[in-house]
Amino acid sequence: MKKIGVLNHKGGVGKTIITAHLLWYLAERGYRVMGIDCDTQKHLMKLISGYEFKGGDSVVMSDDSGGSIVVFFGHDKVLSDVWKNRSEDFCIIDGRPTIEVMATVMENLDLVIVPTDGRLSYESVADIKKIRDNLSPHTPLLIIRNKIDDIRPALREREKWLLAGLNGELFGVGLVQSGLIRTSEYYGMPLWKIKGYGVHRSKVPYFFEDLCDRLEEI
Repeated sequence: MKKIGVLNHKGGVGKTIITAHLLWYLAERGYRVMGIDCDTQKHLMKLISGYEFKGGDSVVMSDDSGGSIVVFFGHDKVLSDVWKNRSEDFCIIDGRPTIEVMATVMENLDLVIVPTDGRLSYESVADIKKIRDNLSPHTPLLIIRNKIDDIRPALREREKWLLAGLNGELFGVGLVQSGLIRTSEYYGMPLWKIKGYGVHRSKVPYFFEDLCDRLEEI
């Protein structure tokens, strides 16, 4: 099982929407995937199952391609036993804002994805450093700038300078905020399957295709 954490100290940076789309996309590729929802509001579980969510501590969904998704609520016992007696191909954890609670899990991750809210700042880089300090030095760290369309070359160079020494990689531009995210949450389907997603629709599949290619490589 490949173990991936989607982590950030801040809320509202896109951890859950990115986790859900990775689960959907990997299932479409035929993988059996497991998600861990560490949000007490169970947002990931609601997002994956859409209007079919009836409560509880687990959700199971299947895909026409033969893949499957199971999502567990990440209370402390689940987090401590998450790797035991499971046979899925991937486990993706939608992490809690409190990194200290996640520390024992972070030691075992094969990859960490850190969504950031827009362009990188000194504050967001300090948050990334706190995550890096709890990881093995060899654990790959992918940083996704979320909610923006593009970065000018001069800003790209500044971001590289800010990230120097963190052993992290900037991985493209993530999902742009859209009112249709709520539609995705309601129906329990990825944005690229929603009719009329608009100008960003063509970008979304390519972004997650590249990201899933990276997950397959670890």
